[in-house]
Amino acid sequence: MNNEWKNVADQQGIEDLMKTFGGFHDSCITSLSYESGLFVDPQGAMGMGTPEGFTLLMVFHSQWHPRAVELCFSGVRSFHIVGLQDNYMNDIYDAYLAFHEGLLPSRYGAPAKAIVWADWAEFDPTHIPNPLEEPGTSYVIASALQWRVLEE
Repeated sequence: MNNEWKNVADQQGIEDLMKTFGGFHDSCITSLSYESGLFVDPQGAMGMGTPEGFTLLMVFHSQWHPRAVELCFSGVRSFHIVGLQDNYMNDIYDAYLAFHEGLLPSRYGAPAKAIVWADWAEFDPTHIPNPLEEPGTSYVIASALQWRVLEE
């Protein structure tokens, strides 16, 4: 199986990912890794990194084929991952994936484009719910997204 990274740069890229992974139906987040790109050098100075250095890798498993996919968000602005819930399971029935103009601050007068993923198809990034409310919603707001199918 081809496991090369694919860019999600337009609506067709969103449709390709959603079609390949069945809209995230009957899937779950199995792991994630976040890096800020920030660092402290040997002299104690803070390194600010670059916007692209703020990355979030997420691995999803599915009951369907392909069984696993990895998403790599860069330029991460915000994310919330729901952990243990008392009255709900954390499996995903449907997902939200869309581009948004004007959601992020603009750079040099140009509208900043964001990509938003959430584990609920009705998610609205302009009205983010209370993070402790159940059922909870996991989401990511970033500048860019790549994905790949993982070997089974």
